[in-house]
Amino acid sequence: MPERAAIKIEGLSLFQRKLKALDAEAPKMLKTVQLAAAESALASILPLVPVGTGALGNETGALRASVRAGASRRSGYVKVGSAKVPYAGPIQFGWPAHNIEPQDFLYSGMLRAEPAIVREFVTGLAALLRTVGVA
Repeated sequence: MPERAAIKIEGLSLFQRKLKALDAEAPKMLKTVQLAAAESALASILPLVPVGTGALGNETGALRASVRAGASRRSGYVKVGSAKVPYAGPIQFGWPAHNIEPQDFLYSGMLRAEPAIVREFVTGLAALLRTVGVA
């Protein structure tokens, strides 16, 4: 299982400052680019999320339903779990004391999505630069 799945953009802070000098609203537009990239990751992660069986023998899908994409000006992200789904971590990473084997859906999905994430950034940043009149 990979230690951590992340894509880091070197120089993003400098890029944001320069964008702001061109157009005060441009850094806010970056949030749209970040969200598109996070949604690309989400599309690759969702099919890998295990679906558990409830007490009545039915498939609940609560873990899958808890997976969501979000963004800020500085990052796009995928969150898993919630107060109602506190077991997301043990499912992803395992819990040997409770005989729960790790089921790497999050990091595997992120790695699978890497080409789509990069594509979203390149396309989105090119569109953003056209919007501010640079490209």
